[in-house]
Amino acid sequence: MEYAIEIDNFSKSFGIVKSVKNLTLSVKYGEIYGFLGPNGAGKSTTIKTLVGIYNKDQGIIKIDGKDISDLSYKKYIGYIPDEPYIYEGLTPKQLLSFFAELYSIPKKEIEEKVNKALKYFYIDEDLNLQVQDFSRGSKQKLVISAAFMHNPKVLIIDEPMVGLDPISSIKFIKYIKDFAKSGGAVFVSTHDLDIASKLCDRVGIINKGKLIIEGSIKEIEKLTNKSNLDEVFFSVINEE
Repeated sequence: MEYAIEIDNFSKSFGIVKSVKNLTLSVKYGEIYGFLGPNGAGKSTTIKTLVGIYNKDQGIIKIDGKDISDLSYKKYIGYIPDEPYIYEGLTPKQLLSFFAELYSIPKKEIEEKVNKALKYFYIDEDLNLQVQDFSRGSKQKLVISAAFMHNPKVLIIDEPMVGLDPISSIKFIKYIKDFAKSGGAVFVSTHDLDIASKLCDRVGIINKGKLIIEGSIKEIEKLTNKSNLDEVFFSVINEE
């Protein structure tokens, strides 16, 4: 299957405010797609609809070929939200084990997966503490680790770098690139245009609920006669 994510004519409103307007885009397996835009552009609304938090008003959204009305698609996705909403009364190992069990990972594999995740992201807090006592950055690392516990095919990420220290950010970028190289698909929203430039194969820029431009960074630089992604972003947003 070529496409991991297919969005066709998707719209979503909140009362009289139309947050997303007739959005159409697709993401291939092996690709990192950056979803960019100013605050209130419709990025988080799109992501929360992709992962099933919001219902769509119209359009078709498919993940791994399955319409999102078929909730079985959720076993194929990993979701990293912009805020680390987690069960804070658990220890890190209990938390990650809980997520692993949700996805029916065999018990004999869970401990190894959990320990590997904790080691990779240098979660260096006292592992006997409850998560509520952790720093913002360590909570974010746990959310990232949880998203990978079940070996997803598709990663959906909303502002992943918030709270991460430089070393963890570098490791996370490498992890995402390796995930895509192995055939996974990544849909990531970020305000950090430098990260988007380093990470993404293609980007789409959305403003006021409408997709303004998309393509590889070189393609959209050429199309807008700009020399970098920052210039492209500000030019297309200011034209709106």
